[in-house]
Amino acid sequence: MAVILDVAGISHNASIIRGVCDGAALATRAMCKQAYAIPAIVEAMSAGGIDRFGASSVAAARRVARITGRECGLFGIDAAAQGRSAGAITPAMHRNVDAVIQALAASRANFAWLSVLTSDGRDGLAPAALMGAVHALSAYSELRGRFGVLLNWGCLGGAPPRDELQGFADLLTKAAAGAALPVSLGGSALLPLLGCFSIPGSCEVRVGEAILTGTIPGSDGSALGLVRPISLDASVVDLQMTSDGARRIAVDRGKTCLDIEEVTIRDIDARPFAASSELALFDLAPGARAPQLGAKVELLLGYQSTLRTLLNRTIRRQMRYSPGAFSTIARRLPQGTSPRPGTARRFDERAGQNVNSRHPGRFTASDS
Repeated sequence: MAVILDVAGISHNASIIRGVCDGAALATRAMCKQAYAIPAIVEAMSAGGIDRFGASSVAAARRVARITGRECGLFGIDAAAQGRSAGAITPAMHRNVDAVIQALAASRANFAWLSVLTSDGRDGLAPAALMGAVHALSAYSELRGRFGVLLNWGCLGGAPPRDELQGFADLLTKAAAGAALPVSLGGSALLPLLGCFSIPGSCEVRVGEAILTGTIPGSDGSALGLVRPISLDASVVDLQMTSDGARRIAVDRGKTCLDIEEVTIRDIDARPFAASSELALFDLAPGARAPQLGAKVELLLGYQSTLRTLLNRTIRRQMRYSPGAFSTIARRLPQGTSPRPGTARRFDERAGQNVNSRHPGRFTASDS
């Protein structure tokens, strides 16, 4: 069993997202979870034009900082506590004014984020208290320019309603009162809505899912030109005819590595039906090509399935490279963008190789 990572596809998605955010006058920060904070993926993001990174744990943030040679933002619920000895990491997700002041006074970081509660349900400061909090922090001259506002959408809920986004945009405009107030917005669910609101000052969008898997919560990533770079090999183990005459296939992968609702099959028109721990069932569309019993297929993974698969140490990992892809991507990056030196050339040199792990759950030495 192997999960296949199309490294050029990840870089392609990164360049698309960077372009979308640049078009909305927003910076792009790629979020890396522990499961995929590895050189092949992080460097692919960098080759796609990403120059800001974030992570939700100290371990992942340290790995990303080591890979990129840049500071990595730490965006976790207990980041203030974790960040005390993190090195090269900016703690984030402080929930109130006192926590921000304490973090900066304790010299754990040169910058801190104040988290604000949104309809997504993530913990933070009540929106009604935001203006007072910003003014309270701005009253300390030594804190000016050292804090910003952080908001989350799409992780626990779906895409935010447009009126909520505009409401926060208006609130942040008033809170900034003409000053340059840094704002960090998350996550991928915001991408189709970036043209619907405007936030003053220095604003970034934190994106993980759309870059890694080409999917967007509540939307279709292909509308932006995103591709599905992560897949899992599988075998067809059963062919069925349902009572209503529909054709159904079973593959030998189940809930241990799949969130079945987000999975599709490459080059086969089928929709997920159900899954057990070890099997997944798909209903074929009328007229769709039916694979033969025992045929090998590729399951295209969404974000949750990708996390499960990459964390499953029984699944071998394989990286796929495409000839010339990174040089092509580099040519369409915004002027002045500088991916990690040599990344595109090094990846292009690996084109045509299938880099396999020697042990389940690990990459080869050159990619881990």
